[in-house]
Amino acid sequence: MNKKIILQLSLIIILVLILFIVFSKYFNKNKAVNLIDLKEIEKVKDQTIIKEIYYKSTNKNNDVFVIKADQGEIDFNDANVMHLLNVFGNIKMQNGDEINITSKFADFNRKSFETKFFQNIKILMDDEKIFGDSLYVVFDLLEDDKLKNPDKLENRAILTGNITIKRANYTLNADVIEIDLITKNSKVYMLDKKKVSIKNK
Repeated sequence: MNKKIILQLSLIIILVLILFIVFSKYFNKNKAVNLIDLKEIEKVKDQTIIKEIYYKSTNKNNDVFVIKADQGEIDFNDANVMHLLNVFGNIKMQNGDEINITSKFADFNRKSFETKFFQNIKILMDDEKIFGDSLYVVFDLLEDDKLKNPDKLENRAILTGNITIKRANYTLNADVIEIDLITKNSKVYMLDKKKVSIKNK
């Protein structure tokens, strides 16, 4: 009887040891795999960040659009799109006029040059300082874009949201400013049909 009990205990101990070894190896392996996965993710993330961004494009009217940024991160869903940080944009018209743009962030398409600036937007144009929430800039549309979206605007700069225009003798508030980069004509308006607010100094 004693021998039987000793044999049973021995078998139980051996079984427990086998289970312990199997589970230890399994969990350690998973832990190692997780560490590798994290390293790979960090490696891929580092490879998608590019420092000192600079791009330049010219439209059919020979206006030049330059965009610079401290860094850009490539979008995982669209390799043509970059998310920029500390952004500077310059539009130099054929007649010599310039529009300078700064913002905290921008989404920039390297193929079409469509750019959406946002957060802390400041625009310097002639003797005006303009502030707003979001600025969309597009030059000439690509041919496939024209076919897919025949009504889509091109050669436009559209500023929206909490717009303030400051000049030496007045301050103007509006919801939208739309600038035609070909004709240089601009429209300033409110979305709720109220009149544009002008404060003389």
